[in-house]
Amino acid sequence: MPTTPCPVCAKQISDQAPFCPGCGHPLKPPRSCVPGWLIGCGCLLSAFFAFMLTIIIGLLIWLGVSLQVPFDEEFDPDVTSSDMAFDEKRYQCQANMEEIRLLKEEWATAHEAKPGSLIPPAEIEKLFAEAAQKLICPKDEDRSFKTSYDLGPIGAAPTCKCDDAHNEADADEK
Repeated sequence: MPTTPCPVCAKQISDQAPFCPGCGHPLKPPRSCVPGWLIGCGCLLSAFFAFMLTIIIGLLIWLGVSLQVPFDEEFDPDVTSSDMAFDEKRYQCQANMEEIRLLKEEWATAHEAKPGSLIPPAEIEKLFAEAAQKLICPKDEDRSFKTSYDLGPIGAAPTCKCDDAHNEADADEK
Protein backbone atom coordinates (compact mmCIF):
# COMPACT_ATOMS: atom_id res chain seq x y z
CA MET A 1 0.00 0.00 0.00
CA PRO A 2 1.54 3.34 -0.98
CA THR A 3 2.27 5.82 1.75
CA THR A 4 2.77 9.57 1.81
CA PRO A 5 4.24 11.90 4.44
CA CYS A 6 1.84 14.06 6.48
CA PRO A 7 2.34 17.73 5.48
CA VAL A 8 2.22 18.81 9.17
CA CYS A 9 4.08 16.12 11.19
CA ALA A 10 5.88 14.28 8.29
CA LYS A 11 4.76 10.86 9.58
CA GLN A 12 4.33 8.21 6.84
CA ILE A 13 0.62 7.41 6.37
CA SER A 14 -1.52 5.63 3.79
CA ASP A 15 -2.47 7.75 0.82
CA GLN A 16 -6.06 6.51 1.30
CA ALA A 17 -6.35 7.89 4.86
CA PRO A 18 -8.69 10.86 5.21
CA PHE A 19 -6.63 12.35 8.07
CA CYS A 20 -3.24 11.83 9.77
CA PRO A 21 -3.54 9.38 12.69
CA GLY A 22 -0.64 11.13 14.44
CA CYS A 23 -1.69 14.79 14.38
CA GLY A 24 -5.25 14.59 13.01
CA HIS A 25 -4.58 16.89 10.07
CA PRO A 26 -7.14 16.30 7.27
CA LEU A 27 -5.52 14.92 4.16
CA LYS A 28 -8.53 15.05 1.83
CA PRO A 29 -10.89 18.02 1.86
CA PRO A 30 -14.45 17.12 2.94
CA ARG A 31 -17.04 17.03 0.16
CA SER A 32 -19.26 20.05 0.15
CA CYS A 33 -21.71 21.75 -2.09
CA VAL A 34 -20.25 24.21 -4.56
CA PRO A 35 -22.45 27.33 -4.42
CA GLY A 36 -24.46 27.89 -7.61
CA TRP A 37 -23.89 24.41 -8.97
CA LEU A 38 -26.93 22.11 -8.47
CA ILE A 39 -25.23 18.83 -9.31
CA GLY A 40 -22.91 19.23 -6.34
CA CYS A 41 -25.94 19.75 -4.08
CA GLY A 42 -27.77 16.46 -4.46
CA CYS A 43 -30.34 17.24 -1.80
CA LEU A 44 -31.38 20.51 -3.44
CA LEU A 45 -31.66 18.89 -6.86
CA SER A 46 -33.64 15.95 -5.43
CA ALA A 47 -36.07 18.30 -3.69
CA PHE A 48 -36.57 20.27 -6.91
CA PHE A 49 -37.33 17.12 -8.95
CA ALA A 50 -39.67 15.76 -6.24
CA PHE A 51 -41.57 19.07 -6.22
CA MET A 52 -41.89 19.11 -10.03
CA LEU A 53 -42.97 15.46 -10.10
CA THR A 54 -45.66 16.18 -7.50
CA ILE A 55 -47.00 19.07 -9.56
CA ILE A 56 -47.09 17.00 -12.77
CA ILE A 57 -48.85 14.06 -11.09
CA GLY A 58 -51.35 16.43 -9.48
CA LEU A 59 -52.14 18.05 -12.83
CA LEU A 60 -52.59 14.67 -14.52
CA ILE A 61 -54.99 13.50 -11.80
CA TRP A 62 -56.94 16.77 -11.98
CA LEU A 63 -57.22 16.53 -15.77
CA GLY A 64 -58.27 12.89 -15.59
CA VAL A 65 -61.03 13.62 -13.09
CA SER A 66 -62.28 16.81 -14.72
CA LEU A 67 -62.44 15.35 -18.22
CA GLN A 68 -64.15 12.15 -17.14
CA VAL A 69 -67.65 11.64 -18.59
CA PRO A 70 -70.20 10.62 -15.94
CA PHE A 71 -71.42 7.04 -16.31
CA ASP A 72 -75.08 7.96 -16.77
CA GLU A 73 -74.35 10.43 -19.57
CA GLU A 74 -73.03 9.60 -22.98
CA PHE A 75 -71.74 12.49 -25.04
CA ASP A 76 -73.49 12.67 -28.38
CA PRO A 77 -72.28 15.60 -30.49
CA ASP A 78 -75.36 15.34 -32.74
CA VAL A 79 -77.82 16.01 -29.90
CA THR A 80 -78.70 19.67 -29.49
CA SER A 81 -80.20 21.30 -26.43
CA SER A 82 -83.55 21.63 -28.25
CA ASP A 83 -83.49 17.86 -28.87
CA MET A 84 -82.89 17.26 -25.17
CA ALA A 85 -85.76 19.61 -24.26
CA PHE A 86 -88.03 17.69 -26.64
CA ASP A 87 -86.96 14.39 -25.09
CA GLU A 88 -87.73 15.69 -21.58
CA LYS A 89 -91.20 16.78 -22.72
CA ARG A 90 -91.77 13.47 -24.48
CA TYR A 91 -90.70 11.44 -21.44
CA GLN A 92 -92.93 13.52 -19.15
CA CYS A 93 -95.84 13.02 -21.54
CA GLN A 94 -95.19 9.26 -21.71
CA ALA A 95 -95.07 9.11 -17.90
CA ASN A 96 -98.43 10.91 -17.79
CA MET A 97 -99.92 8.42 -20.26
CA GLU A 98 -98.62 5.51 -18.18
CA GLU A 99 -100.31 6.97 -15.09
CA ILE A 100 -103.55 7.40 -17.08
CA ARG A 101 -103.32 3.78 -18.25
CA LEU A 102 -102.90 2.55 -14.65
CA LEU A 103 -105.88 4.63 -13.45
CA LYS A 104 -108.00 3.21 -16.30
CA GLU A 105 -107.01 -0.34 -15.31
CA GLU A 106 -107.92 0.31 -11.68
CA TRP A 107 -111.29 1.71 -12.73
CA ALA A 108 -111.92 -1.22 -15.11
CA THR A 109 -111.12 -3.72 -12.36
CA ALA A 110 -113.34 -1.94 -9.82
CA HIS A 111 -116.27 -1.70 -12.28
CA GLU A 112 -115.67 -5.07 -13.99
CA ALA A 113 -115.49 -3.28 -17.36
CA LYS A 114 -114.75 -5.33 -20.44
CA PRO A 115 -111.90 -4.46 -22.82
CA GLY A 116 -113.06 -2.08 -25.53
CA SER A 117 -115.70 -0.41 -23.38
CA LEU A 118 -115.50 3.32 -22.71
CA ILE A 119 -115.46 5.05 -19.36
CA PRO A 120 -118.58 7.23 -19.05
CA PRO A 121 -117.81 11.00 -19.09
CA ALA A 122 -119.15 11.46 -15.53
CA GLU A 123 -116.84 8.68 -14.31
CA ILE A 124 -113.89 10.27 -16.15
CA GLU A 125 -114.45 13.49 -14.21
CA LYS A 126 -114.43 11.57 -10.89
CA LEU A 127 -111.51 9.31 -11.83
CA PHE A 128 -109.22 12.14 -12.89
CA ALA A 129 -110.48 14.87 -10.54
CA GLU A 130 -107.23 15.03 -8.54
CA ALA A 131 -104.79 13.74 -11.16
CA ALA A 132 -106.01 15.94 -14.03
CA GLN A 133 -104.20 18.98 -12.62
CA LYS A 134 -100.81 17.31 -13.02
CA LEU A 135 -101.53 15.07 -16.04
CA ILE A 136 -101.04 17.66 -18.76
CA CYS A 137 -98.75 17.23 -21.75
CA PRO A 138 -95.83 19.71 -21.52
CA LYS A 139 -96.44 20.60 -25.17
CA ASP A 140 -100.14 21.46 -24.59
CA GLU A 141 -100.64 25.19 -25.12
CA ASP A 142 -104.19 25.12 -23.69
CA ARG A 143 -102.85 23.36 -20.56
CA SER A 144 -105.77 21.09 -19.75
CA PHE A 145 -106.16 17.36 -19.28
CA LYS A 146 -108.92 17.14 -21.91
CA THR A 147 -106.87 18.88 -24.60
CA SER A 148 -103.76 16.84 -23.77
CA TYR A 149 -104.94 13.22 -23.91
CA ASP A 150 -107.41 10.90 -25.55
CA LEU A 151 -108.17 8.19 -23.00
CA GLY A 152 -109.40 5.61 -25.50
CA PRO A 153 -111.31 2.43 -24.59
CA ILE A 154 -110.47 0.06 -21.75
CA GLY A 155 -107.46 -2.07 -22.68
CA ALA A 156 -106.10 0.49 -25.16
CA ALA A 157 -103.26 2.84 -24.35
CA PRO A 158 -104.13 6.53 -24.04
CA THR A 159 -102.69 8.83 -26.68
CA CYS A 160 -101.31 12.36 -26.68
CA LYS A 161 -103.38 14.83 -28.70
CA CYS A 162 -100.52 17.36 -28.82
CA ASP A 163 -97.68 15.48 -30.47
CA ASP A 164 -97.57 12.11 -32.21
CA ALA A 165 -93.93 11.69 -31.21
CA HIS A 166 -95.02 11.67 -27.56
CA ASN A 167 -97.10 8.57 -28.30
CA GLU A 168 -94.01 6.58 -29.31
CA ALA A 169 -92.50 4.46 -26.55
CA ASP A 170 -88.71 4.36 -26.33
CA ALA A 171 -87.21 1.15 -27.63
CA ASP A 172 -84.74 1.22 -24.72
CA GLU A 173 -87.54 1.20 -22.15
CA LYS A 174 -89.16 -1.94 -23.56
